Formats: sequence, structure tokens, C-alpha cells
Amino acid sequence: MTDAGDWSLRVLPVEQAPLLTGPAEGTGSVVFRYDGPPMLLTLRRTSSDDGSLTAHALNHPVGKKTLIANTGGRRRPATGPVWVAEDGSCFVIVSATDRTSWRIEPQSLDAVPVLGKRIKGHGYGVVRHTGPESEMLLTHESVGLADMLIIFELDERLFPLRRVSTASGLEWLPSGYLQIRSIGKWEIENRG
Repeated sequence: MTDAGDWSLRVLPVEQAPLLTGPAEGTGSVVFRYDGPPMLLTLRRTSSDDGSLTAHALNHPVGKKTLIANTGGRRRPATGPVWVAEDGSCFVIVSATDRTSWRIEPQSLDAVPVLGKRIKGHGYGVVRHTGPESEMLLTHESVGLADMLIIFELDERLFPLRRVSTASGLEWLPSGYLQIRSIGKWEIENRG
């Protein structure tokens, strides 16, 4: 690195990471410890900048990292799944510039909307399909060229198993939890 300025790196014990037990606010990047069942997490920008703001769940025993939510440089809150290890633990990593302020709000899985005949949303979200695998009509209002409607099938601990869809149109969606990743408005209509 040239002209990177002064910096230092200090390794701390895991126990020094703050425990995520409820809503939290901060500025810049922070790593939280979480012990508990899978949950939802809403990530919200509280500063006026448009810097990058994302949240990931890191399963430390396995070393896998999954995307919870990405605000896409916008002020609209983004909600996503927090994947936990079999022992019910993970790290929640909020990544932001040093001038980006944010708020995170954990929610239980009871807050996940159930996919009935039709469900609408905007941006990142999680829905639960309680019926059998069904043909669904997916519609999406794109916001810019990079915005796509991406749907992931999640397991019971909210780990993404597979990407189910990356476009509008008719798709067969499985039973269970589904993560929607988008910036624009979307709608899922059950045709089954």
C-alpha cells in the first residue's frame, strides 16, 4: 500500500465483540456476536450519505458468510435473514464507510409474511411459502440496469440453499422460507 495513511491492526478475543440482543445503532463497520434462533434483521441508513451499507451473517464454525441485506446506497430499509450455525450462533457484520450511520433491528421469524394468493414488496425481504411447490408469477419494477429480482430458497436455519429465480415470469417456488434480493418493487402471485 502506498499513501494509505496511518493504520494498525489489533486482534481481539471473540468475547469483545458486542452481543446483539436488540436494536443497535452505529457509524462505520461493526461486528456483533449473536446467540439465538434464526431471525430477520432490518438494516436502515440514518445518515444523509449514499455510501455502501451491507450486513452479512458469518457462521464462524464453518467459515461461510451470507448476505443479509444491502441498501444499495439508498435510504430505504432492507430486511433479510440471519443464518445461524447448528449451535445457534453467528457473527453479524455491518459494513459501512466511516461516515455512514445506520440502525439494525432484529425481528423474530413470526414477522415473516406468509405467501398467500399474492404478496408485494419493495427491496430486500423474506417471505414464507407454506403450501407445496407451486407455479408463481414474479413481477419486478427494475431500478437501473443493475437491479434484478433474485429469489433464494433458504433452509430451516435461513442458509441460502439455491438461487430459484433471477427474473420476472413464471417460476416454480418451493415450500419454506424465500429471500428476495432487489432494489425495486416486486410482486409474487400464487398460480397454484
